[in-house]
Amino acid sequence: GMVLEICGGSIYITGLYTTDLKSRFFPGAHGQAQIEQLVFASNLGNWFPAAGLFNDSRFGGARNTALVAAVLTLAGYAGLAAWSAEWIRPAYWQLWIFWFLWGHGSGWFDNAAVSTTARNFPLQRGRAIALVKAFYGLSGSVLTQVFNLFFFGQTSEFLLFLGVGLSALGAA
Repeated sequence: GMVLEICGGSIYITGLYTTDLKSRFFPGAHGQAQIEQLVFASNLGNWFPAAGLFNDSRFGGARNTALVAAVLTLAGYAGLAAWSAEWIRPAYWQLWIFWFLWGHGSGWFDNAAVSTTARNFPLQRGRAIALVKAFYGLSGSVLTQVFNLFFFGQTSEFLLFLGVGLSALGAA
């Protein structure tokens, strides 16, 4: 559960790369508003309740929920990495979808972690879930250290790392 929360908590680190994206792609007077709308898309994706419905369905379960999370996260971050590297030139609404996708993947990782923890620790459910949820928040600190050590000034590479690395870790 804690590993899944590390994967899902990338929702808290947008500030590491939005300044660079804003300066390169949205330099005008409305640039900050455009970036904030994209961050809103990731937050909307994060809190959209589809993961819980899927997890509780006959096709779901924590394992399949984590696999869907990995696919969503990879699709979203790969799109952002390709845009950041200027391999593609998506329309703004397409960027919105990329941001929504990786944010939605974060929510699915969170759902898989919490449901697994609740099932595995029925007598200490509150304490166990609190510990797991702490990793959702702490993941921002962990991923910030990764960014500072290996990707500082390399937004495209960091976005690709988030897509591939978090998806692979969460699907493992």
